[in-house]
Amino acid sequence: MKKIILCAAVCAMVFSTEVYAQQSHPLDGVYFGLGVGGNFFKTSDEVTPRRDGTEVRDGNYNANRFMGSVVIGGGKVINKIYGGFEALFDIMKNKKIEMYTINPASGDSQLAGDLQMKGFIPQGNIKVGYSIQDNIVAYGKLGCAWSKVQKTQNSETKSKSKVSFVLGVGTEMALNNNFSTGLEADYNFGFKADGTTYNRGINVRALMKYNIK
Repeated sequence: MKKIILCAAVCAMVFSTEVYAQQSHPLDGVYFGLGVGGNFFKTSDEVTPRRDGTEVRDGNYNANRFMGSVVIGGGKVINKIYGGFEALFDIMKNKKIEMYTINPASGDSQLAGDLQMKGFIPQGNIKVGYSIQDNIVAYGKLGCAWSKVQKTQNSETKSKSKVSFVLGVGTEMALNNNFSTGLEADYNFGFKADGTTYNRGINVRALMKYNIK
């Protein structure tokens, strides 16, 4: 009797393992990876009153940069619904831009200083998606990013850093049980300080990940 019970228990364990293996998605598990892409941010400077009573925005300053990315996270597919979380670190060159302002008296533009957009922007995201094929997941993500700028005007330098919301979409394909590749884009809503909206724009990246089962 004991042998029969032991045999039944072993068979049940083998069967449950096989069922789990069949149900397991290749993108399940913890992962880390690297990526490359582009950062397309814009800073919209302050509104200045003009002599005729109208207002003008001093300028839009663009920072288009090549970036590298490091990502660590985890995810799980249950009944084709994907859920996950990740920490993402975008790394790029600092971008220094000359800033101009409008002279309220004359209406002419003049050099006011410079703006440096820092090149390290970490994100924290929640991801929700759908397994459109056995090895492909399409997802949306919502999270927050931290960024920093340094502004120099009238020989005075000030640094500003804040958290901003991030919204994005992407797709990921498992190449095998451990490696996957993906494409994604996200929009950073930027942050406001002293009448200026900083670091608002789009990131686009291609990723290669190693999935730990």
